[in-house]
Amino acid sequence: MKKWNEIGRLGFAVIFLVGAVVNAVIVTSNPGIYSAFADLSFFPVYRRLWSSLVIPYIQFMVGLVVLFETIIALLLLLKGQAVRVGLLIGGIFMMFLFPFWWAGGSLLNLVFAALLVRLSTFSYPSSVIALLRCSGSTFE
Repeated sequence: MKKWNEIGRLGFAVIFLVGAVVNAVIVTSNPGIYSAFADLSFFPVYRRLWSSLVIPYIQFMVGLVVLFETIIALLLLLKGQAVRVGLLIGGIFMMFLFPFWWAGGSLLNLVFAALLVRLSTFSYPSSVIALLRCSGSTFE
């Protein structure tokens, strides 16, 4: 089971890091793409808040998301409580995204949130770097 926990945290670290890079590229090359982001939301309050509070400051807000996703990814690469905190914060982040993707993607956010919270219940005594340096017996 330990092997799957380690694979899960590494996988989520990659997901968050790729998300940060993609958001950074989009916000610098085509920030207008974010204007319709909340259109699929089931909750009108999300659509209103998105257009009134986020869109006017899109570069700043997406910059915060990029920073947040990068921090989560880095926490997942560390060890101990840092990993567990990163997993929990990642789960909360996925729950926050849930209302934005009502057209089907929200189910993926729920599954990711559940997996992140479940992974946070395990211990992580080694960093990913240390695990990669060790032999395969570390995962047993």
